[in-house]
Amino acid sequence: MKSLPITLMMIETARLIIRRFAPADLDALATLRADEEVMRYIHTVPQTRDVVQKRIETFGVQYVERGFAQWAVTDKETGVLLGWCGLAYLDDKPPNIEIGYGFGIPHWGKGYATEAARACLRYGFEELNVPKIAAVAMPENSASRHVMEKCGLKYLRDSFHWGVDVVYYEIKREDFKPAAEPYKLLAVL
Repeated sequence: MKSLPITLMMIETARLIIRRFAPADLDALATLRADEEVMRYIHTVPQTRDVVQKRIETFGVQYVERGFAQWAVTDKETGVLLGWCGLAYLDDKPPNIEIGYGFGIPHWGKGYATEAARACLRYGFEELNVPKIAAVAMPENSASRHVMEKCGLKYLRDSFHWGVDVVYYEIKREDFKPAAEPYKLLAVL
């Protein structure tokens, strides 16, 4: 893996800004992560505002220490928080890195998860130089599996991660083909 970034980065895609979470995101993220339907396939139960505040703080520390974390995904035109997407250690243990994402119900089915995931995969392979990235989902989460497949990840096996039975997908750096869609990495002062 490359050395960690000296500056904070933000990714701009055709419709999205993918950036580090800010304290101002707390209310919107707490609303998303308190929604039972949004959290239905996430490895945890709906979360309280206090738990979400701690998660935002943890994401900030992870980014500074590792160069990656879960990031806020916002609408480029309105600035509205749509959800989250980013990289993390699988089961919170190095060295395996996974991509994860979650979006508010009004934003489902619009391609935001695929657009954000492609950008985060590109960041992982091009900026961090990671050799492979995994993704896991509960077997019945067909929407997440579809996103993984659209991003080029391949099903490898049934597995057990985050305390639940999952399907395990993976893509290697040499197999990743960046989509022909806008992607701009911006330094944040």
